Amino acid sequence: MDSTEDKTGKSYEVLTQAIFQLIHDQEEVSSLRVEHDIKLQGKSATHQIDVYWKFEKAGVPYETIVQAKDWSNPVDQGELFKFNCVRGDLPGPPKGIFVTRTGYQRGAKEYARAHGIILYELREVAPRSSVTITALGWANYKVIPMGLRGSKKNEEPVRGRILGFSWT
Repeated sequence: MDSTEDKTGKSYEVLTQAIFQLIHDQEEVSSLRVEHDIKLQGKSATHQIDVYWKFEKAGVPYETIVQAKDWSNPVDQGELFKFNCVRGDLPGPPKGIFVTRTGYQRGAKEYARAHGIILYELREVAPRSSVTITALGWANYKVIPMGLRGSKKNEEPVRGRILGFSWT
């Protein structure tokens, strides 16, 4: 299973970390840190973690490790098993989140559900084909305003609008 973007998948990991960074910057959660590509010492080994997120909610600290896979094939159960072994070797153990572009095989989904691992799919929206209108045809084209909110650490939140499009 190879990375579709680059040989190491680092750009996909960085994108995943950026999304968790935006969650980190929200006011609802007191976050302590979000880091990419770190090493954590487990009970029996040192583990490379794609994204590490430590936050606090209602005074209770939480640790989460995120595995990001930018693969061309769906993730299988064995990958979730390996991830859960890493998670179990870490003190706590931390919450586990697995992110991929291409989805999960059924056994992987079942394993994740049984072991409390959250699964996400992070991918681009499929490009839409262009609209062709014939001489007697018609199209309904809508502009959809959408809210946008984000901030960098220690800066005021930025609010804005972006435009989406829909056609029939």
